[in-house]
Amino acid sequence: MKKPIILVLVLATCIVTNAQNVNIPDANFKNYLVNYWAINTNQDDEIQVSEAVAYNGEIYCHQCGFADLTGIEAFTSVKSIRLQFNWLTSVDVSGCVALTKLNLFGNELSSLNVSGCVLLDTLDCSYSDHLTSLDVSHNPALLALYCNNNALTSLDVTNNLELQVLDCGTNQLTNLDLSQNVALTRLGANANLLTEVDVSQNANLVRLFFNDNQLTRLNAENGNNINLEYFRANGNPNLSCIQVDNPTYSLENWTGANFTFDTDVSFDESCTIEINSVDKLSAIQIYPNPATSFVNVWSDKSIRINVFNQVGKIVGSQKLSRGNNRIELNHLTSGVYFLRDENGQVWRIIKE
Repeated sequence: MKKPIILVLVLATCIVTNAQNVNIPDANFKNYLVNYWAINTNQDDEIQVSEAVAYNGEIYCHQCGFADLTGIEAFTSVKSIRLQFNWLTSVDVSGCVALTKLNLFGNELSSLNVSGCVLLDTLDCSYSDHLTSLDVSHNPALLALYCNNNALTSLDVTNNLELQVLDCGTNQLTNLDLSQNVALTRLGANANLLTEVDVSQNANLVRLFFNDNQLTRLNAENGNNINLEYFRANGNPNLSCIQVDNPTYSLENWTGANFTFDTDVSFDESCTIEINSVDKLSAIQIYPNPATSFVNVWSDKSIRINVFNQVGKIVGSQKLSRGNNRIELNHLTSGVYFLRDENGQVWRIIKE
């Protein structure tokens, strides 16, 4: 009778012991953890859940051939993870609730989940090439975000109010709302598909990189232009004017290798945006644009203008006289509208 009882107890002990081990399918990752004395404190061939939970240091392994990070979710107290130049394609560290720093530079990421990392202050997922989306809306403590050289089509940082450094260059971003990131000091958004950028609310910026986009509008009038160390906006052939604090100061001081602009760009305190059709049958200038309650329209001839919304419905009509005119926008909701004259020319305006 004793032998069966002992056998049952042994089996039960084995089952409990196995249940307490962390599942780590990647041999390279497991080998690293098992051979790290600070993690594998009992020096056996497994990582127990208790060992993973207790570890509050750093997991660092550069070029170690990791392809699967399954098991990392058990490390709920780990503070820093640095795994540059591995082969990771999908990483979920949402269970690492104490994590403050995550560096996955140079992996092959196609997905990354940091939703549970509310203490995360530094994230680097640059040079993954395949990452098309990144959700940092649940990371309010984020100070620095490096996500350059990926395939991101959108990036929402409006919840990252403490963000100081953002490098999102060489992606496919078409829009970037920075209105909530008042602490931002460095911004790299070069080599994207941006058409309009407004950093007028970012009064702490000292470095700006917008080169090689498709900008038609750039508002850099933030009251801090005299402290700019870098400002690069070259490679935007459709950008004719940059709105700044003081055009004379910009013209005289933004020179040298740190300041690069296309040759035909001018600086102004209030840029006039002219968007005409190719044949330029009418010469019309519209300002301010974007606008809140009205736009001023200068025309070289008397002509009728219709205002269309984005679905093609006429929401206003006005006969312009030669010279200065005013079109009221108070009756319109915020959004994009189009002015079209009787010859079919179209100009785009934004109602804020």
